[in-house]
Amino acid sequence: GHLETDHNITSLTLTGSMDARDFKFISTSLRNIETLDLSAVTIQAYENLSAPVFGNEYSYAASVVPTMALAGMPQLTTVTLPHSATSLGSAALAACPSLSPVTMSDALVNVGEYAFSACTSLENVTLPASLATVGQGAFSRCTRLATVGVAASGAPAQELTIGDEAFLDCQALTQVNLGDNLTAIGNSAFAGTALTVLDLTQYKNLKSIGDWAYTLSQVTSATFPASLNHLGKGAFIYNQRLNSASLPAGLDHVGDFTFAFGDILCT
Repeated sequence: GHLETDHNITSLTLTGSMDARDFKFISTSLRNIETLDLSAVTIQAYENLSAPVFGNEYSYAASVVPTMALAGMPQLTTVTLPHSATSLGSAALAACPSLSPVTMSDALVNVGEYAFSACTSLENVTLPASLATVGQGAFSRCTRLATVGVAASGAPAQELTIGDEAFLDCQALTQVNLGDNLTAIGNSAFAGTALTVLDLTQYKNLKSIGDWAYTLSQVTSATFPASLNHLGKGAFIYNQRLNSASLPAGLDHVGDFTFAFGDILCT
């Protein structure tokens, strides 16, 4: 059966199975929800080729929080995602202006593109150690986001890739710790953030930093791990406060304008 409940409730805990239609009911009919606990929910696959549920999406995989599933919920403050969820779809919780905090599952492998974009109350994010991909723009324009970390785990952490624009214009972001297995930082991933002293030497497996990755940020100094072999064009362009950068000997590629328009000493 499908979800049926009081349309005015503010707190909801669900168990059992859900599919895309149930998420649609929550996001359209339960607009007053403040606290949503889906931790015990199993997400089932759903497909209807004649009627999309969200946007133009006709088919939904099991264990994936659907595209736009809870986007734009005005009162949603606290969310616990299903423990069995392996992926968050595109814009799954985007533009929820009250959301903070969110609890992600230990099984989560992928945070889809723009999943939490413009969640303007989100202040702290803890990513599970299981995570392999933070998608394009996933946390972009989360203007109060101050800290990002990876949860401690007894299991080996995944290799982690941070997508393009993942934290773009997170203007309050000052603390980032992405664990031991960060391998790549995408284009414009941390552009427009408030990061200051950038010490990437802890990331022993970091191989690539994309174009414009830290442009227009507050970085004053930057140091990089020996593993780094690609530093994209304009990565630190318009960093007016950047005065020193220590580059590793093994760099194969340093892009054009990497440190342009700043007072910079490279060693």
